[in-house]
Amino acid sequence: MVKKLSEQWRELPPKKGEFRSNFHLGGRVRVAELSRKEKDTAFAAVRACGLNIAGVDILRTKSGPKVLEVNSNPGLEGITQATGRDIAGKIIEYTVKRARKK
Repeated sequence: MVKKLSEQWRELPPKKGEFRSNFHLGGRVRVAELSRKEKDTAFAAVRACGLNIAGVDILRTKSGPKVLEVNSNPGLEGITQATGRDIAGKIIEYTVKRARKK
């Protein structure tokens, strides 16, 4: 898992008249602060799927965060736009570093 990227979260409010908030469907992207519980939930979901890198869609509820899905090949355009950071480059650096350790 790329823990350094754990700070790169996005919140996707849906467009008017649309219940889906996917970036590629026109959802707006902004950086969101996640609670410790939300972060722990996301990382637990990634570990449960046996992945090192993933996007986790979380629903905030009154009873705590709920995992909607774990994306093994998450889209990066929205999070890159929201954060102004080269997320793809960070994933490449992480992958190369892991490969060199083997």
